Amino acid sequence: MDRTVAAAVADALPGVTVAAVETPATGNTKRTAFVSLADGREFVVQSRPTGEGLAIEARLAREVADRTGVPVPRVVAAGTADGVEYVIAERAPGEDLHARFVDLAPGDRERVVRSMGRWLADLHAAFEFDGYGAVTVRDGRLVVADRTTDWRAWFEGYVGRALARLGDGFEDLVPRVREALHEGVEDLPAAPPARLFPWDLRPGNATVADDRVTALLDWDDPLAAARGLSVAKTAYVTADWYLPDPTATDRLRAAFLDGYRDGLAPPDRSGTERRLYRVAAVVASAVDSRGRVTRPRYPELDDEAAVDFHRRHLLSALNGETRV
Repeated sequence: MDRTVAAAVADALPGVTVAAVETPATGNTKRTAFVSLADGREFVVQSRPTGEGLAIEARLAREVADRTGVPVPRVVAAGTADGVEYVIAERAPGEDLHARFVDLAPGDRERVVRSMGRWLADLHAAFEFDGYGAVTVRDGRLVVADRTTDWRAWFEGYVGRALARLGDGFEDLVPRVREALHEGVEDLPAAPPARLFPWDLRPGNATVADDRVTALLDWDDPLAAARGLSVAKTAYVTADWYLPDPTATDRLRAAFLDGYRDGLAPPDRSGTERRLYRVAAVVASAVDSRGRVTRPRYPELDDEAAVDFHRRHLLSALNGETRV
């Protein structure tokens, strides 16, 4: 058993007997292990170097469970062991929704996406902040670190950082994005309400059983931003991501927005807002934190096809063909 996993289990669950440890094939910035105990209980152990945000993620997951109806695995323990931060949570029942999504019946897919829209609205209703930026824990509360109250400036920085990650295949579009941003940013609201922006809310971070979502996972590096950006980003990686049929995609997008309306009225947005938020959603989703192109669909597209996917959606957004 991995030394970090052993240290975390010993620290949080002294005296238990570990029957098996499985390391999933997928992963991101955290180390993840599925731990089965001899008494039949199953947990997920995640670890990260101290100070890299895992304690914030654990606190947010607990508050989401306490303040909303969003399904999240119960956090059993969080602490530091073997020189790293760890979180131990109950393992959610079901399978990876990313791998199952395209096999669901059309009505079940729409119901799943509608639920994700509703949960995003629940998060927006439950978590309001006094500025924009990265969310942290301070004096036992979730607050925005180094906050700004200038939405336009924060949004420009957000898009600029995403543009800097884009690599081969996008070079000709970067000047167009910068031009659209320069021309339109002053038409954005100066200080819209700042709400939780769970920027990685998507089927790839969810589990499903009996054609229903059992848990939303990965509350990594949360942000506070305007609702319109969050709606556009989540719609792109949820409704647009999986199906090649435009009609089916339109139905998913409508289901997502209907779900959001079940919880909150969608934010009022001008045409410029809708265009820029959609552009930002595509740019921020096209490449991951390590500079690698993200691959939509399942089975996933190869890199060349993935670049083409993001280019088509980005060109559509730049041309004003916004749907969310």
